[in-house]
Amino acid sequence: MGVPKRRASKSHCRKRRAQLKISA
Repeated sequence: MGVPKRRASKSHCRKRRAQLKISA
């Protein structure tokens, strides 16, 4: 969350989003 978008990778964002969706 505190990481800049430029540094965040697309695959990393997708993996984090998938985990959040499953947890939600």
